[in-house]
Amino acid sequence: MITWNNIYSVDVNEIDEQHQHFFKLLAELFRAEEPGIDTKLHAHYILKELAGYAEYHFATEEKYFDLFQYEGAELHKAQHQAFKVRVGEIMAQHEAGGGDTISVIAEFMEDWLVSHISNSDKRYVACFRAHGLS
Repeated sequence: MITWNNIYSVDVNEIDEQHQHFFKLLAELFRAEEPGIDTKLHAHYILKELAGYAEYHFATEEKYFDLFQYEGAELHKAQHQAFKVRVGEIMAQHEAGGGDTISVIAEFMEDWLVSHISNSDKRYVACFRAHGLS
């Protein structure tokens, strides 16, 4: 399991705190392996939390993109939209009773950490710093 580490920091406290919440959701996801946990209900809870996280976290980043006229905003916003679509797809698959939803969510979240938080989010750091955001 991946845990928060300063290598994931974008040096903006507000955003780092939100990213840490994502890591907490990932850790919470793995509680599904504990005895007595209803995995179907647990997967539903995590998916709802992910959807809510996407709304407030992406709104935070995108507010700063617009405010600072971040040049990579359109691509980044498209990635955010793809995240929301994928969460919706996983939710639909889960509600239809298909597959091992916990594994699907885990793979999706871990891929997002590697591809988005570790890479895409790092690209806006210089812009945000140049505008005094920390």
